[in-house]
Amino acid sequence: MVSVLIVGGVAGYYAAVLRMPFSVGYVRDSAVMMQGVGGRMSQMGEMMMSGGRMMVERGERYRDTEMIERGRDLEGSGVMMGREGEGIVGRGGEMMEAMLGR
Repeated sequence: MVSVLIVGGVAGYYAAVLRMPFSVGYVRDSAVMMQGVGGRMSQMGEMMMSGGRMMVERGERYRDTEMIERGRDLEGSGVMMGREGEGIVGRGGEMMEAMLGR
């Protein structure tokens, strides 16, 4: 009889957990991870923009059109990555606010 109650309790617990796939801890961990990844993406984007600007400057100095073109491409990719990173950070913040009920 006791084993039936234990098995029933465990089965009920897991059935309830399976119906609630997004626990508060899961959402919090996901939001924190998103903010961290987004911040690193923004930093990477800034580094790419800086590197692209340096390539353009050097290309202009040495009249190397290929270096100028690649530098502009790198700078554009950096801008895009920075925006994506900021967007991810924002979504992580929104998740945290929604979780806290603000």
